[in-house]
Amino acid sequence: MVARRAALAADPRCSADQRLRRPKASIHLAFPTAGDDNRRMRTLTLEYWQDEGWYVGRLKEVAGVMSQGQTLPELEENIRDAYHLMTDTDPSPAPGPVLTMQIEV
Repeated sequence: MVARRAALAADPRCSADQRLRRPKASIHLAFPTAGDDNRRMRTLTLEYWQDEGWYVGRLKEVAGVMSQGQTLPELEENIRDAYHLMTDTDPSPAPGPVLTMQIEV
């Protein structure tokens, strides 16, 4: 199932621009705040639509978190998985200290 979710972004049937232009509905989902021992919940907006029989959705407040499911409850479960995969912090792959700087874009 993870491979199917990951393949959504590369689906040749429907570009990202086409998916984002489709009519959407929104629901609010609660997610545990990362690194919080009390597991407070954060509410985010799931925008979703149907595409060829699948529910497809993205989290409005978190760029890059998209998923799909055959049912709306499956989409909700998959979008939570995608959110956790995107927000779980892994150790830095850098061999030494990581430096940061502010840039204008």
